[in-house]
Parts: sequence; structure tokens; C-alpha cells
Amino acid sequence: MYPATTAWPVPACIKSKTNSCVIRGEAAATMAPAIAESSNTYFAQLAYDVGPNNIAKMANRLGASRIDPNKKDYNVTLTLGTVGLSPLDQAVGYATFENHGVRNDPTPVVKVTLPDGTVLEDNTQRTGTQVLDANIADTVTDLLRGPTQPGGTAAGSLADFGRPVAGKTGTTEFNDNAWFIGYTPQLSTAVWLGHLDGNRTITGFGAGGRVFGGTVPAQTWKAFMKPALDGQPVLDFPKPGPLPVAGAAPGAELDPNARRPNTQSVPDLPHNCGGPCQISPRLTTPPTTPPPAPPAPTTPVPGTPPSTTAGVTTTTKKAKSP
Repeated sequence: MYPATTAWPVPACIKSKTNSCVIRGEAAATMAPAIAESSNTYFAQLAYDVGPNNIAKMANRLGASRIDPNKKDYNVTLTLGTVGLSPLDQAVGYATFENHGVRNDPTPVVKVTLPDGTVLEDNTQRTGTQVLDANIADTVTDLLRGPTQPGGTAAGSLADFGRPVAGKTGTTEFNDNAWFIGYTPQLSTAVWLGHLDGNRTITGFGAGGRVFGGTVPAQTWKAFMKPALDGQPVLDFPKPGPLPVAGAAPGAELDPNARRPNTQSVPDLPHNCGGPCQISPRLTTPPTTPPPAPPAPTTPVPGTPPSTTAGVTTTTKKAKSP
């Protein structure tokens, strides 16, 4: 990904009285500061390179149920929030990042037990669905810590939260809608501030009355999360493991022709976490041909110790219901 300036002309865009075909935002050289400072231009460029339709497919897989993965006419503004999502969808999507790429669909029922002890429904130990490589999800979490730390868009509101948190602010044009979606290792919560009867500027808050995602929504999130996590241990997020090679993770079926790749890399994405890391098996397409037959057994040479094969066992925790 190449550095972003404060203005990015959208390729092949047709200008009109209401559309200048120029996206404006914070200049950012790499992804970490782009997320921390909420750079529109950086992520519009990235959306153009990856392909907006591919972004739609991944967003739906992560939990954004209102985004149609089969629609073919998305544009780069999708990444800037032009498709309306519910707070529940947002909380599920961010919980999937926290849960190492495993999505658990939301449910209002945790457990149903009859008076005689018979359990009719138990959602306390759901396995979920692996929709994103674990190390990619953990890398996203690591990057999403930026907005909550010094220099980030929500840093002022969350300075005294007292726990590691990852999240993202969002503010639409004309301050019509303001968001903060954030999570700890135990809980994901989304806060939206806006009008149910249409888009119009939010007024009546603070100096000048303008609301941004890093102000009232982030403050509301903190006011809810502090008592919600009372008595829970203070946990940190894991260090992300090495990123997989292209096509090795869920998402390999995305259309490569929709992408516009470039040869420049993102220098602040870790390819070696230094350990200990989250280790996850790669999810690949099942083979279409049967595996080769195992070799015939051989008689070991006397005095030679038997060979051993090391195995890796992973445990993925379950995401809390938002």
C-alpha cells in the first residue's frame, strides 16, 4: 500500500454538482497511523486496490448481514461507511476479530434449563465458524488498538479506561452519524449516535455542538463497558502471529481480477511476532483427489530409536454475545 495524501481523486469517477470525485482525509504513510487517525484517503486507496466487491464479501462473512455479498456494483466509498449497518452487526464483526477470526452469530438466549435440570438450549460453548485466518484477525486487533492510544481518535475519551481495548471511531459527512465500536478480550460493544428518522447533523453536545465518534459515542461506550466488566480480570490481546501467504486463509475464493495490487508493502504489519504467538491451522479448499497411500511399513534397524512427529494443538476461545 502506498502513502496517502490529504486528497485522492477517485479513478473513473464521473463528476457532478454533488460529487467532486475527490476523497479528502488525513495523510498517512502506513496502515497503523491511518487507522489511528482515521484516514479516509488511505482506506479509499486500499479499497480500490483490493476491490470493493471483495470487501463486501469479507464484511458479510465477518457479520455485516446488511451487505449483500453477491452485489457487483460497490465502489470505494463502501469502506467509508456508505452502507448502513446495525450496531449489532458491528459488534459481531468486531467480536470476530477478537475471537481470532471465528464468528459466532448473535443470540438473545444464553441457556434454557427446565426446573428438573433438563437443558433445552445451551449457547455457552458454541464453536462458531472460522471466517478469517487467526493471525490476520489478531493483526487487525493489534492495529485497532491505535485509535484508543495516544494520538488516536478516541484516546482522550478512553484514557482512564484501565484495560487494553481495540476499536474504531466513525463520523459521517456533516456529522449526521457518529460511532464507536470497541472490544476487550471478553466483550464487544457498538455505540451509534444519530437520528432514526433520517440523516441530519447531530447537535446539542459540547462546545460547538459537533459530535465525532471519538467523543460522545466513545464516552458512552466506556460508561457501559466499565460496569459490564466489573469483576472480570484485566486481560491483554495476544501478539499476532506471522501472516499467511496469499490464498492460504479463508477468503481465497475472492475474485483476484477485482483487485488492483501494487508492489509496495505495508512496513508496519508484523510477519514475525517474536512469540509467543497465536498459532492456527490454515483453512484450505478440500482436495479433489484422494491423498496418496501411506508408505509400506518398514522394519527398523536394531538400536535405532523410533521417529516422532510433533503436533500443534490450538484452542480458540468463544466470543461473548454482544
